[in-house]
Amino acid sequence: DRKIEFPAPTEEARARIMQIHSRKMNVSADVNYEELARCTDDFNGAQLKAVCVEAGMIALRREATELSHEDFMDGILEVTAKKKYVFASFRLASSLSLSLCLWFALSLSLSLSL
Repeated sequence: DRKIEFPAPTEEARARIMQIHSRKMNVSADVNYEELARCTDDFNGAQLKAVCVEAGMIALRREATELSHEDFMDGILEVTAKKKYVFASFRLASSLSLSLCLWFALSLSLSLSL
């Protein structure tokens, strides 16, 4: 197997990625993709697509006919919150795994000494 790493998209690339993922959506003229790109500094392509999907869902919930800049900003907040939740869950799972490994090693060493 080979591992291929892609660098994080630049600010210009992030703006273009969001434009591509929202091209079939009815987007207001006030949407500033450059500003959105500045707000998504550490996002990858999948997370940028998720921002566009969330923005669309937010606009649907408020029964809007087009997506506004605020919808995208709210989408960024939603995706950021999910990123933090996933990271926190991963850290919790890692610490639990470490605790279980230590417990297992301790019980194994105790059983061997008996």
